Amino acid sequence: MILTAFCQYPINAPRADRLFDILQTLRAAQHPLTAAAIAEKLEVTVRTTYRDIAALQASRVPVEGARIRLCAAPRF
Repeated sequence: MILTAFCQYPINAPRADRLFDILQTLRAAQHPLTAAAIAEKLEVTVRTTYRDIAALQASRVPVEGARIRLCAAPRF
């Protein structure tokens, strides 16, 4: 695997790793997070974060919120 100096994920990292990290970030948060905050933590773009959130929601993962703040559903 090749790691870049600017990104914590290896080049061509499985998307599943990133989706899992987003879910864990949302679950650990004490309050709703912005997509920009998630993107900064995971070192990806905000657009990628929105795409990944949409993929989680399409998989029936209960991610709630508007385009401004996101959180995992309380019982997830």
